Amino acid sequence: MKAAGADIVQETAVNNNQGDYSTEIVKMESAGAQVVLIWENALAAEQIIQQSHNQGYAPKWLLFPFNLTLKTLNQAGVDTSQMEGIVPWPAYTCKASNLPEYSPYRAEIEKFEAAYKQYDSGADLCGDGGDLLFGAWEAWEQVADLLYKCGPQCDRNRVAGVLLNGYHATVGANCPVDFHNGDGHHGGGPEDLYRVTQINGNNAWYNTGFCETTIRCVPADLAAAGWSNEPSGTHVLCSYSTQGLTRSYWVYQPPTWSPADSWPLIVVLHGCTEQGPDIAAISRFDWEAEQRHFLVAYPNQAGYTMTGTTTFDGNGSHCWNWFLPQGQERGAGEPALIAGITRSVIAADNVDPHRVDVIGISAGGATADIMAATYPDLYAAAGILAGCEYKGLPCLGSAAELPPQVSGQLAYQASQGHARVVPFLVENGDTDPAVPLPNAVEVTQQWQVTDDLAAHHGTASSPVSSPPCAHQSVVPSSPVDTS
Repeated sequence: MKAAGADIVQETAVNNNQGDYSTEIVKMESAGAQVVLIWENALAAEQIIQQSHNQGYAPKWLLFPFNLTLKTLNQAGVDTSQMEGIVPWPAYTCKASNLPEYSPYRAEIEKFEAAYKQYDSGADLCGDGGDLLFGAWEAWEQVADLLYKCGPQCDRNRVAGVLLNGYHATVGANCPVDFHNGDGHHGGGPEDLYRVTQINGNNAWYNTGFCETTIRCVPADLAAAGWSNEPSGTHVLCSYSTQGLTRSYWVYQPPTWSPADSWPLIVVLHGCTEQGPDIAAISRFDWEAEQRHFLVAYPNQAGYTMTGTTTFDGNGSHCWNWFLPQGQERGAGEPALIAGITRSVIAADNVDPHRVDVIGISAGGATADIMAATYPDLYAAAGILAGCEYKGLPCLGSAAELPPQVSGQLAYQASQGHARVVPFLVENGDTDPAVPLPNAVEVTQQWQVTDDLAAHHGTASSPVSSPPCAHQSVVPSSPVDTS
């Protein structure tokens, strides 16, 4: 921290999990600490933050707790406006098989136990210190992995490239790397920055994907081609309501855009745990918009609330509800919201209505599929990245069980008489564990069926099949300019 230029004014050891921390708080405040980093214990952190709030001391808090379950921080009275973020380490417990909240790290825990037995076969990892040993082992394993993949000529910029690009691309030597807002992560591991949000009046934490979105810089070759470190246009925050539901959305207007222009529009749907600014940073659509002259709309999914016994509004993980019946129909729920947002941008920014596309990734990809199926008269083309076929469940962790032929027919019917051939792009990682590659084949086959029905006015011409990684193309059946 000193090497990074931080002025460390106070260091205090806390030996009890929960208690009276008034003395420590006075020391921090007297020393003029503007940012307080709390290491290791979420139970102590919750009390320190609460008591500091009660004493009128409100620095920025940065937490690194060795606790997987973050409910210890969800206490009324914590001044969340002063919370910078937390980076939860994967917690260790020797009883992981009996605790479902530890299941995401079960394989990692078992690997740790097997490795530690090589050094001390009789170690009591269930006793005191097991969690600390696991945290240290996890950290050093990831540091070693990062350095190994960074290569023999590893430097600061290359480390940034490793963190940003999953151990593949490097960052140009002249590229300024932004490590602001307490960005301290081990690349590729389960640690990540969480931020607080409000759900039904309660504090809840969500994963921001900060490791992948904070380091924003442009490699030398792209900088030479005219890319900038930050988009130079304008982000406009708007809101749209329909049927008792409200969502905010961002519109990116490139610096060369004028309201007198009639530019294309791309509606970009984020994945789970994200919001519009997250997918904007990851996808770089803002930069593309500047180069290729189009507008971008980023709808934001809301946190979960329940407005009645059967009406759901939002999602606790900020996922689009593509898997719920009310999230799959034209004129209802989130499809109506997203379509309404799209029409609002078309009207407000003089968008060319014949050149409006929708694209999304993960939950956003599945929702992009739904939007193209339910509103083919609104969207000229669709991009489905790591998404699922229309009404295709379960799809997460496996291929969807619904046959693409059936999904395609349902998608055709979902347009409610507005069907037309929709050009589509399907992309999927070949080793994606969350949305496996067979889903991309199903999505492709679904759209072949849907477009075939649209081209022949509801009568299928022939069965369809496509191999993995096949590149499919279709020609619109109506005079829609998709250039």
